[in-house]
Amino acid sequence: MDNENSNEIKKLQSQVLDLEQEIENISKKVQKLHIEKIEQLLAIEETMLKSRFRLVILILASCVLLTSLVILLNYIFFLEVIWICILSGILGSSISALISALQRKANGWEFKNGLKYPNDSPKDKFSIRISSFFIIRPILGILSGFIIYYGFQTIGSFKINSEGLEESSLVFWSILAGLFAKSMIEKLKDVFKNLIGS
Repeated sequence: MDNENSNEIKKLQSQVLDLEQEIENISKKVQKLHIEKIEQLLAIEETMLKSRFRLVILILASCVLLTSLVILLNYIFFLEVIWICILSGILGSSISALISALQRKANGWEFKNGLKYPNDSPKDKFSIRISSFFIIRPILGILSGFIIYYGFQTIGSFKINSEGLEESSLVFWSILAGLFAKSMIEKLKDVFKNLIGS
């Protein structure tokens, strides 16, 4: 009886080892197929991803440089405060988008089918879909500039003195609002929901 049990155990152990070997072989095949798929996607999509990344960086860096120059040289342009707030909001939002795009690029690529390269983590990677959001992101800065300008007028009246101190504080708040435009808009939506009670 013990002999039969011993033989049965050995037989089961042998089957388990065979199954483990088979699972290992299948796992290697799946990994090989996955690597081949990634290599195919790289060959097809990487050039497009690189060119889109360059376009995003060019647009955002241009926004940062142009708005910075106009704000710094306002003593030449004599723009009204509302335009300075809008430009400051665009500046902040463009900086935020630029940092985010660079971080995603450093993390790798995400292909159209959702596969990520070189690894699945970190999950935030640069993709064609997200690039459109980066290009549009400076528009959130326009909204931020409006909110700061009219918010300051509504909450407390401000006047620009001869030294331009009020203007500089509005520029500061507009840039800050632009940097956190996405979060600010989410918070304002929550405030609005609470006001109307939905």
